[in-house]
This record gives sequence, C-alpha cells and structure tokens, in this order.
Amino acid sequence: MFVAFLLLAVVAQASLALVARNSAAAAAAAVARRASRPGASPASEQAALAAVVARTVPGAVAPAVRVWRDDEQAHAEVAFTWRAPAAGWVTVRMRSAASAPLMVPP
Repeated sequence: MFVAFLLLAVVAQASLALVARNSAAAAAAAVARRASRPGASPASEQAALAAVVARTVPGAVAPAVRVWRDDEQAHAEVAFTWRAPAAGWVTVRMRSAASAPLMVPP
C-alpha cells in the first residue's frame, strides 16, 4: 500500500511538472509572437510575460524573463525554479524559450 501511494505521488508531481513546463512554453511563444509585431515594445511584453508566468504556472518560484528583438526575430525566454504545490520533494529549474520572425507591415 505504501509503494502504491509513493508511486501515485511521483506520478502526480511528474504531471504537475509537465503542466508547469508547457504553460511556460505557451506563454513564451505567445509573447514572442506579440513582440514580433511592428511597434511592439519588448519591455512591455517582458512585463506581461512575468505577470502571466506568475499567474498561470503552478509552483513557479522566482521567474526570470527576457524578451528581445534582433534583425530577424523576436525572442522570449523564461526560467524559474519549480516546486510542486503540494508536498514538494524535488525542486527543478526549468527554462523555456521561443522565437518568432518579425512581421513586416503590408
């Protein structure tokens, strides 16, 4: 019985870690696409990414975000320490990044 409970706890934490990683990846991709628009401000998109990660990623501790543009693409990356919301046995450092080509006005 104890082994079954332990296995259930490990599976639950693994699934929560995947949810956290996928939430951060989706947020970074959305911000990279928004930052690629003409007239978009990377600084405001960086603040928006920090707010989204803090609000939507379960168990994220101290998220560090960065949004920037180069000559061809807009980039967004987020890194954070993840702890399970319940009995967190493991602390994991996660990083996600996304890029989108710059949009050209018609």
